[in-house]
Amino acid sequence: MIILLFIISITMLIISIIFNKKGNEARKDTAGWFTSLILFSFTTITCLFATLGFTASVVKSKYTVEMITMYEQQNNQIEEQIDTVVKQYQEYESDTYAMTSSESSITLVSLYPDLKSDELVKKQIKVYQDNNKKITELKEKQINAKASKWWLYFGG
Repeated sequence: MIILLFIISITMLIISIIFNKKGNEARKDTAGWFTSLILFSFTTITCLFATLGFTASVVKSKYTVEMITMYEQQNNQIEEQIDTVVKQYQEYESDTYAMTSSESSITLVSLYPDLKSDELVKKQIKVYQDNNKKITELKEKQINAKASKWWLYFGG
């Protein structure tokens, strides 16, 4: 849409320049053409900056799908590592804790205070949470890129 407005404003700017120049040569009143010249100059510059801004947003989001996949794979690896640690801890502490079954090893870590205090597990959970935050930001960037594409060229 912005590109279309940009093309229309450039066309109207060129027409205004031509008629303003012809009016000056013929010594006619060119106030109307001069006003349109200023108006379409402003419109062209505004559309140019909007086009550059939306284009930057679209270009930045080009590899968001790959980045989301990378973070999700890293989170899966962390879940597997924590799951292994939790299972080993459950075997070690089988006399103390009843065997619990949960879908997520991340939630199991919260059940065991000794695991929560383990530095490696703490770091892995911090990375896991940071990755989830980045995934959310990237998905938001992906949605914004769709809006930018629509504003640029009616794309989606």
